[in-house]
Amino acid sequence: MQITGIDLSERLLYRAREHARRSGLENCRFLRADALSLADFPNQVDAVVASRLFLILADPALALQAIFTALRPGGLCFIAEPTSGLSAAVPLLMMKATQRLRRPHLSVEQVPQSRILSMNDFESLVETQPWRSIRIWKYRRYHFAVCKKAA
Repeated sequence: MQITGIDLSERLLYRAREHARRSGLENCRFLRADALSLADFPNQVDAVVASRLFLILADPALALQAIFTALRPGGLCFIAEPTSGLSAAVPLLMMKATQRLRRPHLSVEQVPQSRILSMNDFESLVETQPWRSIRIWKYRRYHFAVCKKAA
């Protein structure tokens, strides 16, 4: 089994590579890419874990569509999204600060915004794709979903 992790942050990719190396995991690779690039690999992915992804995207439904496209028939998608701004505050502040440092010429309006999804919004997002089955629940400070693509 081959595992591929994607992220736009080179720092997070470096940390993931180092963790995999220290753990002796030789079946992992990590690529700088965004969630939308998954659509370039239709029906090739067995499973996707999307954690804290949709709160930072301008168009979460488009990203979920790319994930759905990439999943093979019978593939699984696990989603975890924070339910409160407090639980996401530090990572989001770091993301915004990093963005401002890298691109100081951007106005406040151009810095990517984040939003916490309500349970209704979370459910509506998950239901934008024609999953064979969906299980949605809330536990502590997160919304979760496990979705299965039809075989």
